[in-house]
Amino acid sequence: MVFAMKCFIGLSFAPLIQTSEYFSHGKLLISGEYLILEGAEALAIPTVFGQSMSVELLPTENGTLKWTALDSKGKNWFYAEFTFPHFKVQTSSDDALAKIIKTLLLSALDLSVIDSDTTIEITTKLDFDRNWGLGSSSTLISNLAKWSGANPFQLLAKTFGGSGYDIAVAMQGQSLIYQLDHGKPKWEKVVFNPTFANELLFVWLEQKQSSRKAIAKYKRQCNQVLIDEISSLTRVMAGSNDIREFEECLTNHEQILSGVLKQPTIKQERFSSFPGVIKSLGAWGGDFILTTRKEEARVFFRKIGLERQFEWDEMILK
Repeated sequence: MVFAMKCFIGLSFAPLIQTSEYFSHGKLLISGEYLILEGAEALAIPTVFGQSMSVELLPTENGTLKWTALDSKGKNWFYAEFTFPHFKVQTSSDDALAKIIKTLLLSALDLSVIDSDTTIEITTKLDFDRNWGLGSSSTLISNLAKWSGANPFQLLAKTFGGSGYDIAVAMQGQSLIYQLDHGKPKWEKVVFNPTFANELLFVWLEQKQSSRKAIAKYKRQCNQVLIDEISSLTRVMAGSNDIREFEECLTNHEQILSGVLKQPTIKQERFSSFPGVIKSLGAWGGDFILTTRKEEARVFFRKIGLERQFEWDEMILK
């Protein structure tokens, strides 16, 4: 970022436009959920869906930063304009989000090298529905970090908060076993493409779940035994090539979290008649679920109006 900005200092010849492009993949959390915050190991995998970000640097008389966010259909869902040098918000379509973007910019960019005669135009574009919960925030932070060279976990801490597993997946674009070790993120890359992948189905529950609110609501009352059990299940799932073993792990995981959260599993609460296994992915109560018995699941969930369904290869990055 420093190099890119300095390129424009002192220019006196023909106008030059410098464009850079970035892309980060979304994520799904197969195991761990809330207990990542307690130090449990979690299995997180990247999706084919993600978010792109283009940055244009243009010489101009009045330096500004213009931010445009497009949804998966190309519709402008957020716009803001900031003035240098401290990214004062001049105009925005969402003041609360503009403040978050301002915090990200102030944290990510070296203000000392920003040329007041440069306009920065940033355009982000999602290729998934914003309501799906696949990581619109984490992919944004990842792209901004890739451009600026900032530490993405520090950007996360100053804005949205959370365990950071989604940031790690967005930056790496690979399946990970992720853990907070005394509050510091660490991960191990794994190849997670089980032989029974064609028996799995992802179903969107048509209900957006806020990870920030879910974390805030979570009461950290979990003992080390349960944390170790979740970590053990994560390891077994990550290496499993037996659908029965995998289903048993999913079921045990759901029961442990049900006890910790003191609420019924999604299957108990809404889909008790489904013959296969159902696993919540991420914050409970919304976003996506993972089911086994793909063909039966297709029919079952369509009958109750849940049409957004994805097979493994449609959802997961290879």
